[in-house]
Amino acid sequence: MFNLVLFVLKIVFLALLYLFLIFVVMGTLRDIPSTSQGSDERRGRARALLVVRPAAGEKNTYRLLDNFTIGRAPDNDLVIDDTFASQHHAKILATGDGFVLQDLESTNGTFVEGRRVSELVPLHDGVTITIGKATLVYEEE
Repeated sequence: MFNLVLFVLKIVFLALLYLFLIFVVMGTLRDIPSTSQGSDERRGRARALLVVRPAAGEKNTYRLLDNFTIGRAPDNDLVIDDTFASQHHAKILATGDGFVLQDLESTNGTFVEGRRVSELVPLHDGVTITIGKATLVYEEE
């Protein structure tokens, strides 16, 4: 009788182990981005640009991706060479409906249309973001 109980427990343990592995593989596959062209449109993901007009210099355009960081530190997606910009000043996050701006508790603040940001702000086409002396314009494609 004891051997039968051990055998059943082994089978249950193996079944649970296989279920766990299946869930891990499915979760990993779900997180792998698709490499096919046009995948953003099929998933309904917003596509947007950030046009940067620094205080001095040429204007640059950046394609926005999820978790786009802005600041003075070289590890940011957009580096602003301005003493009024914090090392990690702000970030733009992708949501199901578009993009939102988040100030990262910067010293001098992030401004959207002249108003200081204190919480997540949804972005819409043509909105102006000011960080230090740089002006950023959010444009939807």
